[in-house]
Amino acid sequence: MRIAVYFVLFCTGYAAGESCLSLPECTNTLCKNGFEMHCVDAICTCLSPSTGFSCTTKYECFGNPLHVSCNKDGTNWHCVDSRCRCY
Repeated sequence: MRIAVYFVLFCTGYAAGESCLSLPECTNTLCKNGFEMHCVDAICTCLSPSTGFSCTTKYECFGNPLHVSCNKDGTNWHCVDSRCRCY
């Protein structure tokens, strides 16, 4: 039984921290509906679709009325690939 518990914990940790150098390497991470897979800082990450607003820093993503819904459940605005994204 103890081995089964360790195995589940190992698999959970592995799935939560899948590393990548490019998007095709993200084979074990699944995103919920409405989110897209990206390789961010060498970690497979589920991001909201791009808002279409360009940015160079995350601070440029704050203050837009369309962005109010991001700040919930521990998510926040980030500038990824020069686009505002919520994760």
